Amino acid sequence: MENGEKKIFGLTLEEIRRQTKEPYDVDPQAYMGPIKKDFGTIDPVIEGAKKINEDPELKEFVRDILTSK
Repeated sequence: MENGEKKIFGLTLEEIRRQTKEPYDVDPQAYMGPIKKDFGTIDPVIEGAKKINEDPELKEFVRDILTSK
């Protein structure tokens, strides 16, 4: 610990609290609102995958990222 600061994975506790405080920031261009607390853990993943699958341009973009093009 440098300077007596407690860190988790290189982040100070203050930074962790800053990143996890509510309300959650949402991309203003996104159509989906903040993730609801009553969602199951997999629901946001499924919704995101549906959006990617429905948009051919986005689908190609994600394919390029995953195949390191």
